[in-house]
Amino acid sequence: MFKKDNTPAERKFTTTLYSEDKAIVVKTVNELIKAKNMSVEQELLDILKNWRNDESYAPLWSIIILGLHYSRSAINLLLDVFDSDADIWAEAALEALERIVEEHGESVLDPIEQFIEERLGHDPYDSRLYAYGPIAVLTDSERSKRFLIRAMELDNVWCESIAYDLIRFGDKKVLSIFRRAIEYAHRDKDYDREKELRDSYCLLAGVYQQNYDDNYLRKQPWEERWSDKLNELGKNDQEIDKYYENKFSAINKNFKDKELIKEVEEHNSMRDNYTLDNFSLNEYLKIRERGEVEYDFQSALLISGLSDLYSVEDVQKVINSTTNPSEALNKILGDYELPSREGMNEFTIKFQNLWNNTPREEFQGLMPIEISEIGLKRKIGRNDPCPCGATKSDGTSIKFKHCHGK
Repeated sequence: MFKKDNTPAERKFTTTLYSEDKAIVVKTVNELIKAKNMSVEQELLDILKNWRNDESYAPLWSIIILGLHYSRSAINLLLDVFDSDADIWAEAALEALERIVEEHGESVLDPIEQFIEERLGHDPYDSRLYAYGPIAVLTDSERSKRFLIRAMELDNVWCESIAYDLIRFGDKKVLSIFRRAIEYAHRDKDYDREKELRDSYCLLAGVYQQNYDDNYLRKQPWEERWSDKLNELGKNDQEIDKYYENKFSAINKNFKDKELIKEVEEHNSMRDNYTLDNFSLNEYLKIRERGEVEYDFQSALLISGLSDLYSVEDVQKVINSTTNPSEALNKILGDYELPSREGMNEFTIKFQNLWNNTPREEFQGLMPIEISEIGLKRKIGRNDPCPCGATKSDGTSIKFKHCHGK
């Protein structure tokens, strides 16, 4: 808990966060890290609230301190920093949120999850990319793991980044999720994404070891972690440019190191040539999170009186073992008749939706609707067979124009 008292010295230290003197800033931040009381926290929050209109580094130092205070009150303000193109500030906010989540656990996840969900459809600053990080620090949390699994299925922009987050949980059942994503990237000819997803797959499968610590930067003393920004204090633009020119000149020399180059090449060769396991629907169904389509069909099973015989997962296994919707539907219904024609029509529509959204082993985990999405990008002819693989009762292919090309 924060103390309610506040000394004049602590109020004074808050104002010196605006100093251009490195020594003063370091002293101030270190004093404020120790000064855990409500008045100091409020002053830091007030600085952070105005960060968009503040050209000083005071908001950055405030973010760092609030993170080291594990301030729950700062969560929404830190999330707001993600909605910007201020990358350095966003990195600091990410690390602060990781500390806060690590300290308080699942009790602080709600606003972070909501922040991500609200931006899945429209996210001009790619803000949710940062927000996944704090969720991933709770590697013992089933809730965190399941949220990220569902996010990886829904977020077709940042799925490769989420895959790296999921590695931390060490659950190899997630490999079936990765396998699907790799197949999609491969068929979509998105080879950069495919390589990143393959890297995640190989790391989780134990093909090779991760040679870096995800929390390396956050574990550093704050003065070391943010030394570049501290070294900018008191310098003009020309001096700052010269500082980074010298720094990156030294870094670039390392990239020419022959041993390092050889190591990278060997790593990439292992990644690109490793034989992936075939997709298993059974393994996938053990780990995946039901989505809207699955819940909708489970409701249809309940209404039709079939829920005692089948779960949606049972139906998806039938779908996976058949070649066309009619065959699968006949296997499920048999001689069973729904009470009304309207009920049968509604059940059939929902079944067709489930058919299109069920991963197939024959497609290495892709759904018919996903294959169609890829096909649409390649401008499939309307008279070509539908890439979803749907067939007529006689086994011949259904044309694209009569299936997903409608």
